[in-house]
Order: sequence, then structure tokens, then C-alpha cells
Amino acid sequence: MDKLKSFTGLRKNLRKDFAGLRGVRVALLGDTGTQFLCEALRGAGFDGGLDLRVWEADFNQIERQVFDGGSELYGFEPEVVVVFMAAHKLLGRFNK
Repeated sequence: MDKLKSFTGLRKNLRKDFAGLRGVRVALLGDTGTQFLCEALRGAGFDGGLDLRVWEADFNQIERQVFDGGSELYGFEPEVVVVFMAAHKLLGRFNK
């Protein structure tokens, strides 16, 4: 089994040449900051032979992007959508 890379290791991949890799459009929506997750995804994609072209929604815009058919999410036409919801926010929202 391959050893897991650290965030620093994944981030180093971002300086490598993605030119020969298959491009995949990935939308990333989150109710918390997603900048580090975006970098980690792109770096991991490189290790998997993919150029993950990540579009990030604005902070805490999950519902607006998903339920508005004219939103930037649908305009981007992603092949993959990642919804990142923080556990502490879900707890606060649904445990009242």
C-alpha cells in the first residue's frame, strides 16, 4: 500500500507539469473555508494522473449554487461535485 502524503507533499505537486494529464472539472462547495482542501485535491489528482480543474464556490454558498439552475456551478458544468460540510456547523444547525 502506498504511503499517504502530507499536505506539504501534495502541495509540492502543484509546481509540477500537469500538461499530459487528463483534465477533470471538479466543483468544490463548502460551508467553511475550502482553499486548503482545493490544494490537497489538485495535488492528489496529480498523483493519480489527473489534472483536477477545481472551481470553488464562494464561502457558504452550497444551497444557492445547488438550487439555482443559473448559478456558476451549473455554468462550470463539473464532472464531479464535492460538497464539504463541517461537522460542527451541521451539529449547530440540526441539534437545536
